[in-house]
Amino acid sequence: MKFYIVFALFALITITNGKFFERGYFFNRNKRGNDIIIGFKKNDGIDATEKPYLKCDGSECISITLESGCNANTIGKVFNHETIPALCLNFVKNKAISVDLTEENSGDYILNYSNENVFGITQNHFGIVTVGADSVVLKSESLELLYIYSDDHQRIVNSISDCPVSTIFEFTKSSDLTNQYTLNCEDESNQELCNWCSTS
Repeated sequence: MKFYIVFALFALITITNGKFFERGYFFNRNKRGNDIIIGFKKNDGIDATEKPYLKCDGSECISITLESGCNANTIGKVFNHETIPALCLNFVKNKAISVDLTEENSGDYILNYSNENVFGITQNHFGIVTVGADSVVLKSESLELLYIYSDDHQRIVNSISDCPVSTIFEFTKSSDLTNQYTLNCEDESNQELCNWCSTS
């Protein structure tokens, strides 16, 4: 099932058996339809029970079933985590790193490369996604930060007061790829290899 933009209404719809079904306002109504997100959005359409999320690539959306778990093949995909939709962020050292799509987890996260996800992150790089209670959106606006930091759950640390107790990851902005980063430093034992959080 595919979805289309009706420019006069600025609504996301699908056509099934010749009938139109509105999918709700999925982007800023003041923008043109080609500003549709890159990422995932909760599906409130007629097939939501079977396919609870929409996957959008910036030009069209399709309804999808959830993956069964977080592993090396499902990085950047939404999966069913104990009945709660979650985003698989990374799979490293046989450990899955993910975030449940809940209001309390809303924020920006580091997402690892995978050649099978919708976000278009380049190999050996990381991107930034904004997680909400019912959506995951690629952060596409230009960022001025040369370095960004995350905790061991890959949630971005925005201030000194948010610094984790032990594990910190430092990422360096790519010089030639918009809003993509490479892992610069990993400190899992308070050795101050990544010392931004130890200074003011």
